[in-house]
Amino acid sequence: MKEIILQMGESLITESFDSTNNIFEEFRLFSSSLFFQIMDMITPMFQNLVK
Repeated sequence: MKEIILQMGESLITESFDSTNNIFEEFRLFSSSLFFQIMDMITPMFQNLVK
């Protein structure tokens, strides 16, 4: 009986790590996308200042 509980615990831990990794991956993609969007807006402003 203890082995079954341990196996359930391991699978729950694995699922928890997978969902945490997915959250971090989504945040990484979001922040990267946001950074590039901001850079796309700022770059023309700096180019106009340099001219």
